Amino acid sequence: MNKEELKEYRFLGKEIDLLEEEIKQIRASILASPNFDGMPKGNNISDLTGNTAIKIADLEIKLQAVIDKMINTRGQIERSIETLPADERLLMRYRYIEGMSWEETAVAMHYSWQHTHRIHSRVLQKMRVYEST
Repeated sequence: MNKEELKEYRFLGKEIDLLEEEIKQIRASILASPNFDGMPKGNNISDLTGNTAIKIADLEIKLQAVIDKMINTRGQIERSIETLPADERLLMRYRYIEGMSWEETAVAMHYSWQHTHRIHSRVLQKMRVYEST
């Protein structure tokens, strides 16, 4: 597992947040509509509601696909770091799973910012060697 693959986990989390927010906003706009009473109608309002429901369903399918990808990526990360010493595992969890900044990671580990980068570099090197065997 390389650095880009590790970063993808964080980006997937952000993508999930955006999709969930979009679904929430669409639902809120339907409920806020002065013409929405929950009853089917034979005019453009029901068409609009039906089209909106289809859009929500499509977004929910996409959301589930991203969640599935995130779960798989998490499993890959876990397998990649499970054999590392505790401090290295912790750094990788803080940085890539929890999404902490380098500064937050350094503070949480009681290390200098530079030392966290040294550990990170060492871990990435170990992971490259592990992948090539």
